[in-house]
This record gives sequence, C-alpha cells and structure tokens, in this order.
Amino acid sequence: MIVGDIGGTKTQLAFVDPDERYEERRMGELPSLQHVRYFLNDHYDCFEGIVSAYLDETALAVDDMMVLGVAGPVSDNYCQLTNRGWRLDGRQFASRYGIGQVQLLNDLVATFHGVTHLPESDFEWLQNFAKDHKLTRSVISVGTGLGEASLVDGGESIDYLVLPGEGGHKNFAPSSPDEIELLSYYMEKTNHVSEEYLISGDGVQRVYQYLRQQQKSAVSDDGTIETLPSSHSITERALTEPGSIYEKTLLIFSEMLLSEAGNLALQSYSEGGVVIAGGIPPHIIEFLRRPICLSRFSQKGRFEDWLRQLPLSVCTNTAAPLYGAWVFGIKAAWS
Repeated sequence: MIVGDIGGTKTQLAFVDPDERYEERRMGELPSLQHVRYFLNDHYDCFEGIVSAYLDETALAVDDMMVLGVAGPVSDNYCQLTNRGWRLDGRQFASRYGIGQVQLLNDLVATFHGVTHLPESDFEWLQNFAKDHKLTRSVISVGTGLGEASLVDGGESIDYLVLPGEGGHKNFAPSSPDEIELLSYYMEKTNHVSEEYLISGDGVQRVYQYLRQQQKSAVSDDGTIETLPSSHSITERALTEPGSIYEKTLLIFSEMLLSEAGNLALQSYSEGGVVIAGGIPPHIIEFLRRPICLSRFSQKGRFEDWLRQLPLSVCTNTAAPLYGAWVFGIKAAWS
C-alpha cells in the first residue's frame, strides 16, 4: 500500500508492506514506513508529477491500493486542495495509473486515525493525561494551514468515527488587546481574517509583520519593505533571543493556538481532551508550556474549571497522517 500526506506546501509519500496486518496490532504498534520521500509542491505542476517521480525514485511497482490524506474537504473521493489549486479525483487517478483503489480522505481524518494508534512516547503532555479513549476527543493541526476534527465513539458497529471539518476558516476571534489590534491591522488588508490566516505557518509571519509595523521598523530608509524571515527562522530565533520581537511573535502565536484549541474542546465537548498536531507545534512546545500561554486554553468563563481538567497534548510524530492513511486503507479493505 502506498500512503501519502498532501499538504499545501509539501507532499510525503511512503510504502507499507502488504504483510503488515492491522488486526494483529495493538495501540502503539505501528507498521514500518518504507521508501519515505518528501516533495516540495512548488516544484511540480500537479500531484501526478509527484507520483511519477516517487515511482521512478523508488522503483516500486504500481500497488493495489493508495490512500492519500489531502488538505481539503473530500466529497465522493474528490478534493480540491484548500491552499493549492490542485484537483484530485481518486477514481480517475486509479484508472490512469492502473491502481486497484485510490482513496482520498481529509488530512485531519488521516491524522486522527494515526493519533489513535501512536505510542504514548509520541506525545508531550501539556496538562493531565488521557485515560479514557472512548470519550470524544479533538485534534487541531497547524502547518501550512489550520485543520480541526473530532472523534466520537462509534458504538457497537465501529470502534470510533472521525468527524472532519473546516474550522480553520472560521472568523478569527481575538481574546486579548494584542489580538484585537492584530485583527484590526489585517482587517484593513483583507475582507476575511480567519483562524488559519493567523494560526498557521503564514500566520507566524503575519504576527511578526504586525509587530514590526508596531515598531515602525518594517520600512527601510529607502522606503522599501523588508523581506520577512521565514516562520522557521522566526521560531528558531524566538527560542534563542529572549525579550526579542521573535519571542513576542511566538508568545502571541502560541496564545492564539491554545485559545482556539480550547474553543474546539468546547464546541465538540471533548471530554477526552485535545491533541495539537502538525508540523509547527513540536517546535514550539517550550512556548505552549508557558503558564501565560497555557492558561489561554482554559480561559473560557464558566467552563474554565472543566477545561483545566481536560487532557491536552502535542503529537510529536509528524508522520501521523501516513500511519492514519494506512489504518484507513486497511479498514477500507475489510469493508
């Protein structure tokens, strides 16, 4: 089985040996991912080019099944990526490449399927510890975009059900003076400031840009706008330069992320807690642990005490969507 995670910025593909049996595994026992490859989407005109490159590089024969987590809503095995203009049709893709079955699923659904099978060592706990995996849980994933999903007990027929959503595109809700000013700043530039607009890789840069403007140092002497550092560079400097604009950027960003995680817990009544996943959170755990940031998760009025007792963790295994695609594919093969 070929499994994949197709995001707005990069694509990750891997192969799982068909002899890896889901039914023989317990929680925390995962298959080995083979022939793992990363591709920058900007280098390709379409996803088909990435698949061709992957098959050429790995010399793999076309497999019976391919399962792809995709960053966008999936309907009838079709998806248009939210942050890239690619259109993917599972049936057409299977026919073109002679693959028995190509299954698309929302990347947050893939992430949650993976999260449910990862070992405890793949999580950093910010508060409490998950005890009852039958309770409703939620995941919020931050990378190129912002994704949200919830998992509920499936009853007697199935073990659980993942409910995808596009919550990252809700209107951003500020909860501090800094965030009110941040929202006002960007409302003058765009007609929709979403949660994803500020809580994402680009969001890190936008917070930094806002703070630079506040310092009135974003414009050089000749009137040209300075080039923004990457979100990765901002994060690295935030960790090594206390008191800097970089640290303040990550403080505001972490507060917004944790506040939205608390909102997600409330709207889904996630008694089983919230998992923070994606490419960015593992690099900013130091900020997420800070009391000034962590407190934003639970600052929800009458539900503050309830939120304080919820499990809250960061998934540090960024291959979770690949494992989740495998779980989904094995279950689909059974049905």
